[in-house]
Amino acid sequence: MRKLFLMAMTAVVLGGAMPAWATTFAIVDFHKVIGTSKKGRTHRQAIEDEVARRREALLKLQSDLEKDMDEFRQKRLVMTPSQIAEREDQLRAQQRQIERRSADYEEEIKRKDEQLSGEVVSRLRELTEQIAKEKNIDVVFERSSVNVIYAGPALDITDEVLKRFDR
Repeated sequence: MRKLFLMAMTAVVLGGAMPAWATTFAIVDFHKVIGTSKKGRTHRQAIEDEVARRREALLKLQSDLEKDMDEFRQKRLVMTPSQIAEREDQLRAQQRQIERRSADYEEEIKRKDEQLSGEVVSRLRELTEQIAKEKNIDVVFERSSVNVIYAGPALDITDEVLKRFDR
């Protein structure tokens, strides 16, 4: 995105197809749209709900393991060495299963978040392009993708993208 920004600015300054004063620019802040829109909040809530559901499942497994370990500690004195070794192996396997599930859950949630975010960003790009065409804007920069030092409020089309995104 920075390369695109530099190329656009170079073309404008060095005499691209249109003089610099005839080129129109705009800024859009996708992070703001995602963070404040109804759809963005819905996306975030869906991920948070999934995380909470998975966390509960892991806590249940961890609780079961702790109960099994307590039971093992109490019965250990009356167990044979082979029973102790077998039970320790079972408890270690249980712990590894919890760790694997935790890693799997994290990966699934990350994948789901990336999928939903990709869909949201794709839609935001479409809306931004529509607005740019309607307003005859030549170049639109995404605020978080380039180092924008200052952009006047008149250049910011974020609120319009937000309104259309929430329709």
